[in-house]
Amino acid sequence: MVINNEREITHPVLLCDDQGQLNKESIGWAKKPFVTSNLSGQFMRKKKWNYWCVFGQDAMFSATISNLDYAVVCFVYYLEYRTKTFYEKTFMIPFGLKCAMPSDVEGSVEVIHKDMGIFFIWNKNHVSLKVDCTDFGGESLRAEINIHYPEKLDTLNE
Repeated sequence: MVINNEREITHPVLLCDDQGQLNKESIGWAKKPFVTSNLSGQFMRKKKWNYWCVFGQDAMFSATISNLDYAVVCFVYYLEYRTKTFYEKTFMIPFGLKCAMPSDVEGSVEVIHKDMGIFFIWNKNHVSLKVDCTDFGGESLRAEINIHYPEKLDTLNE
């Protein structure tokens, strides 16, 4: 029987080497976001995204900014559990223009499109998730959710 024992990463490490290839030291898991995703080269093969989902007893709200090299694709979802009311808004910007994804997990990123703006803004130990949309299910949407991120909080990072 083969057992896969992945190692724990306990110190900062780069995801890629100077040639854009996988750095073997970055393979594993970590309790903190130690891996810097320094992706370079390999045009049309890089995918980076930042996804947030906030939920409670009554509803779920999520926002995503993804850069696929050839396009930026962003979406926002809202689901109300009791009524099963669901709204979704997605937009795409060709060629990944106007979206510089950070190389670290705790980096700010924003995308502004004619129909919607999505902002993930890091400030020390919290992130502000902001969405402004002119037509979200027939109504305007302005959301600002501040998420406290305690320094001693363990997270799963691969």
